[in-house]
Amino acid sequence: MEAKLKTKVLKVSFIVDVVNCPEPPTKTCNNWNITCVGEGRSVGSICNLTCSADHRLYGSDTVQCLESGVWSQINTVCVPNDIIPFAEFRSFQNSNYLFVEKHKNYLDAQASCSYMCGYLVEINTEEENIFIDLHPMGTSDAWIGLYSKDGIQFKWPSGNTTTTNQYENWVEDPSFSLDIGSCVQIFQNDGRWSRTEKMSCDLGKNLYICEF
Repeated sequence: MEAKLKTKVLKVSFIVDVVNCPEPPTKTCNNWNITCVGEGRSVGSICNLTCSADHRLYGSDTVQCLESGVWSQINTVCVPNDIIPFAEFRSFQNSNYLFVEKHKNYLDAQASCSYMCGYLVEINTEEENIFIDLHPMGTSDAWIGLYSKDGIQFKWPSGNTTTTNQYENWVEDPSFSLDIGSCVQIFQNDGRWSRTEKMSCDLGKNLYICEF
């Protein structure tokens, strides 16, 4: 008799982890918010971003569910309708900028950027300073984020100083004296920075640049 060869079939089961993103992201800032509307939360799903009423969206209008199970970063700013006629949105390296050709004193310009969850621009490198200077904003100079609360030194919105960031581009001797409330403007003709005393910060009006 011929021997019967018995074969054994092995069944192999594979467990596949399904990656899903959490609920679509939202972003809230003061009186506006960004909502995300889309179908699905699987990898590759797209969610469309919209601003609340009386605001226009600048930047990317979508986010995507990534393979890591998180949504891509919201890289979007909502700009109030009353600023839109005077504003231009641009990106450079890892930041977004809003160049606003509307004259305000320093604190009002600061408040306008803050309302949009931004801040007056912080210039950390020569390349960034050149980018700012090359943007046409008429003939007026523009406020930047350096401000002196203590009359001792200037600080950026982040709390850094020009010494911390190791970049500065002053018109004046950097050892000049300060007073409390001094602020800084950037000249449109050459990109250099100029200290402004408190009275001029309060009463003078310039264009301004927000960073996000």
